[in-house]
Amino acid sequence: MTASRPPRPQDSGTQALLTERYGPARRTSPVLILAVAVTGALFVSWVVWAAVQQAQQDVRWRTVGYSDSTDSEVTVEFDVFKPAGSTVTCLVRALDVHSSEVGRAEVPVTSTQSDANIVYRLAVTERPNTAEVVSCRVD
Repeated sequence: MTASRPPRPQDSGTQALLTERYGPARRTSPVLILAVAVTGALFVSWVVWAAVQQAQQDVRWRTVGYSDSTDSEVTVEFDVFKPAGSTVTCLVRALDVHSSEVGRAEVPVTSTQSDANIVYRLAVTERPNTAEVVSCRVD
């Protein structure tokens, strides 16, 4: 038995047979196309906005390090880059070996300079494994 190829849907008889068997060809709704296009445009706009906001932060910080860890305190050193004359509050925390928070404080940075190096003694409930600056914000 030889396999035969299905007829090509180019002639009207074949097209009529396909339409009878499977129904008329569906067309994508223009409303659906518009909705997808608008949703895509809004998403791209949001991504661009978020990227610009992230790139133009008023305050940046960098944890330099920590030292003098004891069961009751740790010394955290960090740099803050901010608009000159502004007051900034930074959230500093210490974590133990299990990544549980053992100390936290909001540290005011009132330097009149745009760059400030801060050395802060953070009280802790047990010996920390690490310390870091989580965030800073302009007050």
